[in-house]
Parts: sequence; C-alpha cells; structure tokens
Amino acid sequence: MKNLVISELERVWSRGKTKGLLILFIGVTILWGVFMKQSDMGFYDPDTIMKLNSLNFGVFIVRDIHPLLVFVVLPMLYVDCFNGEHSLGYYRNVMIRPYEKWQFIVSKIIAQIIVTFIVVFIMFVLTSILGELCFDKVNSTEFFKVSGNFSFLGAFIYRAKYYFVEFVILISVLSLSALICTIIPNVVLAFMSIVGFFIGGIYVLGDDFFFFLSSGKDIFDVLGNVQSYNFYIIIVSFIIIGITSTLTLWSRKDFLY
Repeated sequence: MKNLVISELERVWSRGKTKGLLILFIGVTILWGVFMKQSDMGFYDPDTIMKLNSLNFGVFIVRDIHPLLVFVVLPMLYVDCFNGEHSLGYYRNVMIRPYEKWQFIVSKIIAQIIVTFIVVFIMFVLTSILGELCFDKVNSTEFFKVSGNFSFLGAFIYRAKYYFVEFVILISVLSLSALICTIIPNVVLAFMSIVGFFIGGIYVLGDDFFFFLSSGKDIFDVLGNVQSYNFYIIIVSFIIIGITSTLTLWSRKDFLY
C-alpha cells in the first residue's frame, strides 16, 4: 500500500496540470491578499466586519479563496487522479499487479488527502507571510464568535484550527468527488458533475449547504461552538457515504474490458 501511495503521489506531481493549478492558486491568493489590503476589512457576513491586521488576515482570506478550491483547483486534481488513467485505459496495465483492487482506490484517496493537506498548508503559510508583510502589525487581535484578545501565539493556534476545519470541509468534497468520478468515468462530465452537485446543493438546501460556496462564516461558528448540527451531519455523512460507496463500486468494476 505504501508503494502505491508513493507511486500515486509521483504521478500527481509529474502532471503539468498539477503545477499549473498550484501556480494559479498561489497567484490568485497573493493578488487577492493585495486586493484585500485596499479595503482593509474582513467579513463574517455582509453586515459584520472587522479591521484586518497581521494576525487575523489569514482567516479572512479563506472566505474568498475557498470557491476557487472547491469549484476549480481541487475538482480538476481529483478528476485527473480518479478518472485520467481510466479514460486512457492505463488501468489494464496496473490491475495485473499483485494488489487487491480496493488497494488501488484507497491509495488514490490517501494520495489526494495528502495533496489537499499540502494545498491547505501552502495557503496557511502564504497567508501568514502576506499578513506580516502587507497588514498592520499588532500584538493581539480578536476573532468573531469568541471572546477576548488573542496574542501572537493564540492567534497562530486559532488560525491553525481554522485551516484544519477548512481541510475537513475539503475532505468531504474529495469524498463526494471520488464517488462521482467512480460513477462517471468521463473526465469532462465528472468535473461538470462535481461542480454541478455542489452548486445545485446550494440552491436546494440553501444555508445548510452554503459553506461549500463560502466557508468563512461557518468555520467561525464551529470555533465559537455555535454551529448547527446540520453542518456536522452533512460533513460526516459526505465523508462516510462518499468513501464507502466509492470502495464498494470500485471493487465491482472491471477495468480489463
């Protein structure tokens, strides 16, 4: 299994599309950070704002970068991983190797969890640097839905927790994307279906699904212990149903014909 995961990661990073998407993601994050400096305000909702500074900027930019990850960068990476080799017929070669069929899909899921973590970690480090370079330096700051001031260390820990919740949300996106890719082998149709599913969910379920479009407010609520149970139910359900269904369907597929 370890060799499969390493092999999968090597394929991911060898693709030109992966490098291109990372450059796009980093470039947009930097440009958006510069743009946010112009307004110098962070939003909880349209009516609740807070002045940006070196310690709190890193959490407020997530609200605006999140849609790029959910609807462009990560779905394209996931589709390439789960469907690219299938559509090209490469699985006929790898399936003859001495591994169980489920091990191939598990290695892909693990590899994409690692990739997703790396993307979130890059954003965490990059926004921390941008905060120090571009915004007013302060010794303490405040955040929404929690009382008291946060020192440099306290703000760092809060940001780390904030990005961890974002990471968990993205893992639920990964889980559903894996399932959709297993059902729909065509790369283009799978990508459109992933995007369509989450956009459609926002229209059907409204506020309960809105964190897939903009996660900022919901993460503040999670860390402030005021988030509704619907958020947790949706996240946990998507991860469990997505991964278990993917494993079940994958095990029944015949990739040799």
